[in-house]
Amino acid sequence: MDHGDHGNGSNNFRCSMKMLFNWDTTNLCIVFSWWKVDGILLLLLSCFFVALIGVAYEALRNLARKYDEKICEASYLQINGAEEDNPPVVRVKRIVSIVVGTAVGFFFFGKQTVSSLEEDDRIINCH
Repeated sequence: MDHGDHGNGSNNFRCSMKMLFNWDTTNLCIVFSWWKVDGILLLLLSCFFVALIGVAYEALRNLARKYDEKICEASYLQINGAEEDNPPVVRVKRIVSIVVGTAVGFFFFGKQTVSSLEEDDRIINCH
């Protein structure tokens, strides 16, 4: 079975396609065609490096999982628990900032909304 020339073509190097556990390092490529192994020491280092890549991948997945948990916990507290922990002054400030932000936004962008445009002597309003 011919799997093609995986090398650069200049030295007729072909990657070995042995898929079983073995110690044969003749024409051995690991993961990529450029990752060539030609001795037992390089084979052991490559095995260690592949295991290290697997450990790093799992550590990254664990870190992402913990980050997602923090985000979920923070959003849950913001939605459900924040009102109980905030004093009334903080709630009033939040309401005032929402009202002021809405008023300023309407002042600058209110003339561009659909409800303020007149077309064929019709005004599109909700009331």
